Amino acid sequence: MPILLALGLSLNFAFLFVVARVQTMRTITNYYLVNLSISDSLYMLFAIADKILRFNASSLVFDYTVLTKSGCIFIACTTDMTFYVSLFTVVLFTYERFVAIIFPLKAQLLSSKKRTLIFIFITWMFGFTFSIPYTICNSQWSKVDLPRRHSYSDMDQRDYMYMCYQFDSPLTNAALVVRVFPFFISMAIVTILNSMICVKIARGSKGVCEAGRTPKGIKSRNKVVRMLIVTSMLFFILLFPFEISSFVPIFDPDSIYGFIPADVYHSWIQISRIMTYINCAINPLIYNAMSARYRTAFMQAFCGAFRCRM
Repeated sequence: MPILLALGLSLNFAFLFVVARVQTMRTITNYYLVNLSISDSLYMLFAIADKILRFNASSLVFDYTVLTKSGCIFIACTTDMTFYVSLFTVVLFTYERFVAIIFPLKAQLLSSKKRTLIFIFITWMFGFTFSIPYTICNSQWSKVDLPRRHSYSDMDQRDYMYMCYQFDSPLTNAALVVRVFPFFISMAIVTILNSMICVKIARGSKGVCEAGRTPKGIKSRNKVVRMLIVTSMLFFILLFPFEISSFVPIFDPDSIYGFIPADVYHSWIQISRIMTYINCAINPLIYNAMSARYRTAFMQAFCGAFRCRM
């Protein structure tokens, strides 16, 4: 996790640096990608830093004492909010590319940086709103007495700890539905839009749709579109296992593991977390691997900053 945190923050900050430094990178599409990069960075920072902090403070996995109740609430709210911001951002830039490819004339009339910034602001408002039920239900704070007969190394000076966990109530199941429902709806929308974009590109664009575009410009645009398709689909593929682990308890309210055996669930949730963190770190690598334009911009930004030769 520390390795993923360092890698993810470095790559995302590098992308933000490139967009800030290279004028040609300040496009509508990149505004959405900047928002995605910021939300991914914040998600990784708080989700992983929380675990590192608790790991260094206590030898007990469920000891949240070091966070305090305020920290418990803050981390639950921040991680859930940034998850939704990333989700809604992926939907928005997929829709923006869909309109640009399928209805190019309409896109020219509607697309503007001001409109894009308004949509980005809305993603944060929606993200905060959707995070409220899950935050409330995952911020149960209580003191737990520890048996004196055990040795807890760093905890020998105290015989208690504080835990932060979910409420055991129907409201918690409702909050889980609220959390996972937007994910699966967004996944369906993005899959359908990407499929229609792929069909359009495969068939080729004709007539007025390509007015004013050179073959080189069309090829460059299609590479960016493919890059965005890969980014959006990897987002849902890498987050899918974690959403499943969040959803299964709904089918068996008497167990936090749902219908999955406890030993399998614990392994599943750890692997799912790692896949989630990989999703937050991998996007800048995709941009550079799939687009010569992005590679050139990275070279321009860092060579300009460090006076290296291109």
